[in-house]
Amino acid sequence: MNFRSTAYLFAVMFSMLWLFGLMLAFKKNPLDKAYVVPTLQAARDVDIISVTIQRKPKDKDAQEFQFTHENDVWRLKDVASDVAVKVEGFRINDIVNQVKGARKDEEFGVSSDLARFGLTAPQATITIKCRTRAKPADHKEDQDKKDEKKDTAPAKETDWAFYLGNESADKKNVFCNSSDDKSHVFAVSKSSLDSLFFEDPNHLRSKR
Repeated sequence: MNFRSTAYLFAVMFSMLWLFGLMLAFKKNPLDKAYVVPTLQAARDVDIISVTIQRKPKDKDAQEFQFTHENDVWRLKDVASDVAVKVEGFRINDIVNQVKGARKDEEFGVSSDLARFGLTAPQATITIKCRTRAKPADHKEDQDKKDEKKDTAPAKETDWAFYLGNESADKKNVFCNSSDDKSHVFAVSKSSLDSLFFEDPNHLRSKR
């Protein structure tokens, strides 16, 4: 094999590697079905703008807690009076992260019996609303186009809902599903969702 043939083979090999790398760069990451809300877990370039928790405890009045996020500050809004008070941001981030990271218990598997596990009328619904983060412009021309469309093209908003049903007999798991798949039941370790079970919303309030 002469030098020209060797150079040609190396050129072909590097071209194939470059194409393979390009394919990987543009290929979307597949959803990880180990999570209860896989599309939320995979979401990138989004900002959380609100978290709403609606509860329907047995033999008690329904509860609703609405948290809004603006200028890096989380507030708890009283739905009845429309008054908002500042809350500890890390506590709301814990709620978001625990819903986002909720993993299915492999031993339980999957069930479609919603009524048996309390998910035809969930005991709690956690709704997370996100807004797509604007991508930085690469060129001034792109920025000018964005400025022109700023008033006419609002950022896209997306909602995810996480539903809680009954607890397991041993109290170790809670049965749940989400807006990604409302027709099946999954089990998640209750301890991994502890931030969702606060009794008094006052403990979320900012101490500053």
